[in-house]
Amino acid sequence: MKSSHSPYCVWAAGILTLLAVFWTVYALFAYVIFGLGGVDPKLGALLAAAAGTTIVSVGLVVLSRYAESRAAAARLVHEKKIAVYEQLMQFLFRTLLATRSGEPLPEADAVKFMTNFAQRIMVWGSDEVLEAWSDFRTALGEPARAMRAYERLVLTVRRDLGHENRNLGPGTMLSLVLDDVETPAAG
Repeated sequence: MKSSHSPYCVWAAGILTLLAVFWTVYALFAYVIFGLGGVDPKLGALLAAAAGTTIVSVGLVVLSRYAESRAAAARLVHEKKIAVYEQLMQFLFRTLLATRSGEPLPEADAVKFMTNFAQRIMVWGSDEVLEAWSDFRTALGEPARAMRAYERLVLTVRRDLGHENRNLGPGTMLSLVLDDVETPAAG
């Protein structure tokens, strides 16, 4: 079941809860230190150490939970990106290889894909992938420019998914799907 709370409300509630916990611990600590002035100094030191340990423990738990929630959100975004990028790669391969099979992709299918894909890439694509996708779309009327934009798009998607793309020179990605693509010698 989805939560009806916006992320900002949840975040604000977390901050308020954290502040309430810290205020409570501070108030107890202040009461112990200042309210019990006649207490044996050894007992006061023991109570101060216990209060300090409690504050540090609570702080570490809060920081740990925050880090866990950030990591979970990053995993979700990464999973969504993978699905969107796989859909893109399938379409691009289908389009590039359609001429080889003699069965060109119907224009209606291409328009339908572009429309649906635009919605998904706007939400899940990184800034760099959005820019590369836009460049590719504007280059579609010029085959040589479109092939360079295609390769840049593929490399940008790979980089966004965590690949380093080392030693992948110009033409490497194109040579995987097209014949007669010249690639520079690896150095």
